[in-house]
Amino acid sequence: MKKTILIIDDNPNDTFLMLEALDEITKKYEVKIFNDSEKALEYLNSKNSNENFIIPSLILLDVKMPKINGFEILKTIKSNNALKFIPVVMFSSSKEKSDLEKCYMLGANAFVVKPTNFDEFINTLKSIGNFWLEINELPLSYN
Repeated sequence: MKKTILIIDDNPNDTFLMLEALDEITKKYEVKIFNDSEKALEYLNSKNSNENFIIPSLILLDVKMPKINGFEILKTIKSNNALKFIPVVMFSSSKEKSDLEKCYMLGANAFVVKPTNFDEFINTLKSIGNFWLEINELPLSYN
């Protein structure tokens, strides 16, 4: 079964850059992108009713999303027994200490501020992908 990366970010430029950065490793993984937080939650909540649902091996989640913010999405993921072990990396432009602390309190596995420099952005995403998808071990039910 092919592993899945789920990107939840409303900025199309950032999602394009994420795909570029993850290009080398995404050949081995399926990538699903949600620019709409409601659709992302709908997908995550469809685990029991969607036969095509694959538990993501990694979720990259932006904090500042319209409609339903990243905090609420994170809270939903981490309070769901079927999803709570999925690594969630908050990948955000926010440098607010309160955002960082709230994410960790809600169960985020990491909080990374999006670099503004193109090369740093690419290298940061490659490092995130390499660690969480290649080095990190997940429970058997998530592999």
